[in-house]
Amino acid sequence: MNANNDIQAELNKEITGVLEKIRDEAKFNLFWKHRIKTAAGNHVTTNHYYTGALYNSIKMHKTGTGGFIDMLHYGIDVDRGRRQGHALPRKVVEKWIKDKPIRLRNMNKKSPQFGEFIKKTPDSIRRAAWLINRSIYKNGILPTYFLSEPVNEFYPKFEKDLDNILNKLFDENMLNIK
Repeated sequence: MNANNDIQAELNKEITGVLEKIRDEAKFNLFWKHRIKTAAGNHVTTNHYYTGALYNSIKMHKTGTGGFIDMLHYGIDVDRGRRQGHALPRKVVEKWIKDKPIRLRNMNKKSPQFGEFIKKTPDSIRRAAWLINRSIYKNGILPTYFLSEPVNEFYPKFEKDLDNILNKLFDENMLNIK
C-alpha cells in the first residue's frame, strides 16, 4: 500500500508541475511574446498587458488529484479571439475604454476641431464603443493563443508521463493481488 501512496504522490507532483509550467508560460505569452511583422518588414513586440487584470488573475489551484488553472472570464476570448459577426456587449467595451489609457479624437470631418483629442465624456465613450464594436463585428478579434500554446506544448509530454505512472500503479496493484 505504501508503494501506491508513493505513486499517487508522484502523480500529483507531475500534474501540479505541468499546470505550473502552463500557468507560467501563459503569463509569459500574455506579457511579452506577441510579435507582429510591420509593413516595413521589421518585427515589433505588441504588449497585451494593459491593466494587468487578466495576467494577475491566472492562478493555479491545487486539488486532491492535481489542480486546475483559473482566470478571468474574458481570458478565453483573448486566447481564442472572436469570430466575425459576434460583437461584444456595449457596456464591456465602454468599461474597456474608461479603464485603458487611450485618448479619443474628434472624428467629425465637419468640425473645426477634427482630429484633435477630446475628453472622455459619456457621449464620446458611447460613440467610441459603438465604432469599436462595429469593427469587432466586421473583422473579429485575432487570437493570441497565450494559453493554448503552452497547453499544446506540455500536454503530449504530460500524457506520456501520466501513462508511465498509471502503468506503474497498475503493475504494483497486480503484484499485490493474491
